[in-house]
Amino acid sequence: MGHKRVKLLRFAKLPDFDFVFDEKQNFSAETLKEKAAGRSVVFELACGKGDYTLGLSKLFPKNFFVGMDVKGERIWVGASKAQEHGRDNIAFVRGRIERILESIEKNFVDEIWITFPDPFPRLKQAKHRLTSPVFLERYKKILKPGGTLHLKTDDQSLFEYTLEAVQACGGTVQRAIANIYQEGMVEDILRIQTDFEQKHLQKGRKIYYISFCLN
Repeated sequence: MGHKRVKLLRFAKLPDFDFVFDEKQNFSAETLKEKAAGRSVVFELACGKGDYTLGLSKLFPKNFFVGMDVKGERIWVGASKAQEHGRDNIAFVRGRIERILESIEKNFVDEIWITFPDPFPRLKQAKHRLTSPVFLERYKKILKPGGTLHLKTDDQSLFEYTLEAVQACGGTVQRAIANIYQEGMVEDILRIQTDFEQKHLQKGRKIYYISFCLN
């Protein structure tokens, strides 16, 4: 079966999961609130196959994790693994991140993870970066006071850009690591590896990490 056909079949099967939502069809902030059921809420943006969502949900079973990505085929992979492992503290939302965030209630989210997003290296694409000032303002609205954001990337330019963007908007950089695997003991939350990270490491690339607060 061709790769394109596999993608289409997986996309068609997304409605089979009662914890997977589509931004254009059956997603609402109220539904997400009901699923969270009062638990601390953690978003993973550009989640891909949901590796970080899955890893964090295992480390923190009392929290509620939401992975978001525009690629339905990737979400199918994460949803299948979540179902296989019986995770009841996970949801996935397929759609454009900026549109999903627009519907989220103020002060609803405790933490946000941004894992290996597209760095949009060209200057005219900067507004699309998930750590651009436009997105940072969106995060301010949905995060609880003191909520933490995490960026994990293999792109040095995005790492440096994010440090400047956070400081420019009045945020606080809590931690910045230029190569997490040269730091000695790597804590559990940073040891989780996405599919993209594994490929980057095989190529000998450094992995950068920032944690920061916006208010």
